[in-house]
Amino acid sequence: MFTEYSPLSRRTELVRRGFSPLNALRVLEDSTSSGKPLRAQRVDLANETFTVYVPPHAPPHGYALLVFVPPWETATVPKLSRAALDRPNMILVSAANSGNGADVLNRRERLALLAAENIMRSYPLDPERVYIGGFSGGSRMALRSARGYPDVFHGALLHAGSDPIGNAQSPLPPQELLRQFQESTRVVYVTGAHDNFNLAAVRRDSTVAAAMVRV
Repeated sequence: MFTEYSPLSRRTELVRRGFSPLNALRVLEDSTSSGKPLRAQRVDLANETFTVYVPPHAPPHGYALLVFVPPWETATVPKLSRAALDRPNMILVSAANSGNGADVLNRRERLALLAAENIMRSYPLDPERVYIGGFSGGSRMALRSARGYPDVFHGALLHAGSDPIGNAQSPLPPQELLRQFQESTRVVYVTGAHDNFNLAAVRRDSTVAAAMVRV
């Protein structure tokens, strides 16, 4: 059972990193004027379920970590992926009830951060090999978290889904985090050869990502 909370998953921090500066200010001002302060943590870890896969052999320099955001509600580790996780000595963790129907800020992003926090406290990790990934709508969520938390996640695995960065739906993070994202985050796109819709999105979004790195 996970028990540890992180200051990075507090509501104010999620708003600061996930909204445009103007919209973040509006959210915080609305909360103050309404007399209803933002709740720091809106999940109770005692009621949450996580699935964790740990490779059988502990590496001398620490495990890698992949936080997987699913589009579905269950938290499972596909059997076919276990051999792929064993080779790089990579732990996988996934939260239940964090699929496409879950609230983005209050559940999906927060649960991903809390999953990373608790694994980092429980196992010896290489901090430079902490990644986030997902499938379909989960990969869109993974990109959002990688963009806002480059100090936690140093890479994003986007399987069959991505979004443009820098529009109203996917605003840029604060300047210092954007610079860190540009300089230290690797983004990997994975799409089936016949998935024409997502192939078009990958071509568009990977071009934007490459342009951001050159800025």
